Amino acid sequence: MIAGRTVWVVIPAFQEELLVATVVRGVPQEVDHIVVVDDASTDGTAASVRASACARTELVCHAANRGVGASIVTGYQHFLAHCADARAVCVVMAGDNQMDPADLKGLIAAINDGADYAKGNRFATAAARQAMPALRWFGNVGLTIGTRVSTGLWHVADSQCGYTASTRAVLARIALDELYPRYGFPNDMLLHVALAQGRVADVPVRAVYAEERSKIRVLRVAPRIAALLVRGFWRRTGACSAHGWMLRGLWAAACAAFGGSIAAAVAATGTAGPLFLVGVSCAVAALLLDSLRCLQAPCVCSH
Repeated sequence: MIAGRTVWVVIPAFQEELLVATVVRGVPQEVDHIVVVDDASTDGTAASVRASACARTELVCHAANRGVGASIVTGYQHFLAHCADARAVCVVMAGDNQMDPADLKGLIAAINDGADYAKGNRFATAAARQAMPALRWFGNVGLTIGTRVSTGLWHVADSQCGYTASTRAVLARIALDELYPRYGFPNDMLLHVALAQGRVADVPVRAVYAEERSKIRVLRVAPRIAALLVRGFWRRTGACSAHGWMLRGLWAAACAAFGGSIAAAVAATGTAGPLFLVGVSCAVAALLLDSLRCLQAPCVCSH
């Protein structure tokens, strides 16, 4: 137990034979149970887990590759089915050794301070910028901005960090089977936590980059996550009654004005500037209204 709570750790792993054993051995001894979910790896991932396993370690294997999000959901479902402690916490640590085990207690502390979902923030320190590859840095910043708009969780500073801790209660309120199964999972999870009226905490964690190899294909993944964020924004604002429809209208006007400015620029009619300013003004107004709503109605997107 950590800080009076039963703690499970879920480790999604795919083609991680070189690093997953290091992750399993590095999990703090106070953790009660470890579930490694092998997402149908074709290398020695499962064998590495078995070789490094102890009494508290359990290996669950997918018959076919389903994605990192689906692996985390499998771990969550296993946690809900086999851990009856209402105060238990489920932590997610990646199988590629990018997460510092020493930061786990900070996530649990945030839960004890009232959060339902504690999310790691690798951008909280200046060292993170030096540790993270430049392309990954800029990609994360862009996705974080989009996720803030989509979810209404304006304080979340690192949407893509997968180092998280969840209470049993908030996981039980989420339709886990509906979560996006692949690399858009962190964004979709934040949206579902917000819709479930969960309180989200940003917790500083260390960014670790060494031997791991990223499996993300940016050109394939980025459009899918963008579409996911647009759908998430539409779904969330649809639950907000009149205010939500106002937000939708402002964003529609912003998109129309922006598209009109592009068309005007192409046609060289000289009206691109004013239309662009209208679009930007509408977008800024929508952001300000949404941010204000989040502060005034924490039941929709708590902080």
